Amino acid sequence: MKTLFFFFFLVGALSAQINTREEDSTKKYVLPEITISATLNEINVFDVPKDVKIISARHLKKFSPLSANDMMKTVPEVALQRTTAGSGSPILRGMIGRENLILIDGVRLNNSTYRSGPTQYFNTIDPASIERIELVYGPGSVLYGSDALGGVINIITKNPGNSNSFLSSSTTLSSSNDGIVQNLFAQSMWDGGGAFISTSLKKFNDLSAGNNINQSPTGYDELDGTIKLNFNSENNSSLSIFAQSVNQGNISRYDRIAAGKDFKNVYDPQQRHLFYTRYKKNSNSSLLHNYQIDVSLQRQVEGSNIIGMKNKNIEISERL
Repeated sequence: MKTLFFFFFLVGALSAQINTREEDSTKKYVLPEITISATLNEINVFDVPKDVKIISARHLKKFSPLSANDMMKTVPEVALQRTTAGSGSPILRGMIGRENLILIDGVRLNNSTYRSGPTQYFNTIDPASIERIELVYGPGSVLYGSDALGGVINIITKNPGNSNSFLSSSTTLSSSNDGIVQNLFAQSMWDGGGAFISTSLKKFNDLSAGNNINQSPTGYDELDGTIKLNFNSENNSSLSIFAQSVNQGNISRYDRIAAGKDFKNVYDPQQRHLFYTRYKKNSNSSLLHNYQIDVSLQRQVEGSNIIGMKNKNIEISERL
């Protein structure tokens, strides 16, 4: 009897130990959200003296946005003014257009040519290359300048090095406008660095309301390409090289078409090309802990194709 009791006691103790180990192995540890945009230093979101919102990669993957406009529609605190299908301007604290600062990895997209009011510049960002988004609500002019009146939107792109080398492709369909988005993503890893390349091809037709009733013209085309390379050395330094190209065409303007002044009025081409290289060094010096050097170049082409109502066979092309 004592032997049988000891046997069951031993089995119970082993079972409890195994269950405890399984619970420990499946325990999830939630890391605190870190933001850089609010103070230019890595800091916990709860310690930031400003209103900050982080849109995580999990959130973006859940909603699978087809464009930057669709991406911001999932954020309750942000209003989106969408003048045309290919345009879109986030509204932060009542500010729109050039009064809100847009960054990609901390590099400015805003420049002296940005217009006030609703614009199409924000929609030239491809969601396929984005890791997360940091939103800082309220004035940020002390850190970023006078065009950060309403807030700051910092687009953080994906960083090669979080996983192994792989190749993936995806196709997303939209029934409201018979749209299709095809993306090809490749990542390569090596000792001391990594790289990724992302290419997206988008085709959107006119919006359909049912019963063969279409809202025309609302369709447009887009081709995006992004490449990023990271090099890490053993002396606590890193080098990043980033290049992005966005090409959009046939983006309709409604201000003159609705008034009956033009037969056709579209942004074509709408292009944006961004390149930057970044060098970071962590130092053990008592005077200088770390430093970062950025060199960036951006080029934009904003074209207009106009066909007047008087002569539908003559096409006038302007490039600004």
